[in-house]
Amino acid sequence: MILYDADAYEMEVTEIDPNENNPSFEIDNIVLEQNITQVPIQFGGRYYIDKVFHGFFVGLNAGVHITNVTFDDYEFGGAQIEGSSDADTHFSAAPQIGYYLSEKFSVSLRYQLIFVTGEDEIETTFLDPLTLERTTGIVTLEERINSYAGLSAAYHF
Repeated sequence: MILYDADAYEMEVTEIDPNENNPSFEIDNIVLEQNITQVPIQFGGRYYIDKVFHGFFVGLNAGVHITNVTFDDYEFGGAQIEGSSDADTHFSAAPQIGYYLSEKFSVSLRYQLIFVTGEDEIETTFLDPLTLERTTGIVTLEERINSYAGLSAAYHF
């Protein structure tokens, strides 16, 4: 299981200054705080360049990452972004390269790719500080590829 905090989603918020006769627009970037939990389930294979359990090898793991994303509540200039939680399953693959230092000890480096498809939507509620009227909107987060690198050392029994 992989647990981490990330500040990956940045969006622009446009705010009208209500104190002027000709309203001005101000654009600020805000970052939505989120907590992410991932559980990878992958199967893979290795190809040994020289001979089995000796020297260099290359491999590929493929499977899914079960991802749970939780957004915290956020308020910015009267705009209230309500917290939410969403769980999804995404295809993932990880090419790797490694080396057996001996029959019992190996090191490897892999590059994990998680393919997030579709669009995520976050509902936003804007509270006008003067009229106290609420309006609701949707912020759409585009599809993307998440990735990370991993280094491992293993002792083989």
